[in-house]
Amino acid sequence: MLQARSIAEARLFMSLEPCACGHRGFEHPSKIVAHGERLAAVASGYCESCGTMRSFELMLADARVPDGAWGNAEPSTLIDAGGWLALADHFGAQVPASIERLDRDVRDQARANLQRGIAAVGEILKFFPAGAAEPPRSAFFTPRGLEIYVADRRRFTRDRLQVLIEAWRELADSFVEN
Repeated sequence: MLQARSIAEARLFMSLEPCACGHRGFEHPSKIVAHGERLAAVASGYCESCGTMRSFELMLADARVPDGAWGNAEPSTLIDAGGWLALADHFGAQVPASIERLDRDVRDQARANLQRGIAAVGEILKFFPAGAAEPPRSAFFTPRGLEIYVADRRRFTRDRLQVLIEAWRELADSFVEN
């Protein structure tokens, strides 16, 4: 059975995992159930595109995850490095180019999206061996993730990812009203 490091990662995986028809998105509620001595996140519902019944059951890791994090210190076994970069790109694209004349709610949402993007980039770095400048090939274990990697390997260097994190942190801090 697949294992999620947190309920947040379990829900994210469910929303990203495509249906047989190719549709992504799974907005059905999940519940936590006992699975022997462990806990699991369970959800089922129909694909909103084709109507196929979909169900998920993901074991949850025992380690607690800090608020705002997708997982513990280990790399994900559900979402590969390419998938995390696609997710970071998604959150980054939700941020307005300029914060001038934005109301507080829009600023708060932009800041939250940047924080989610930062957390996603942090997930990529968990795949790197200590001191390595790039992740190993094994960090790309889905066809989509491998495609993203092959399209531009330079986006996966440690230095570039750390620069992105710092730039997004500075931008997120600028969204806080004085």
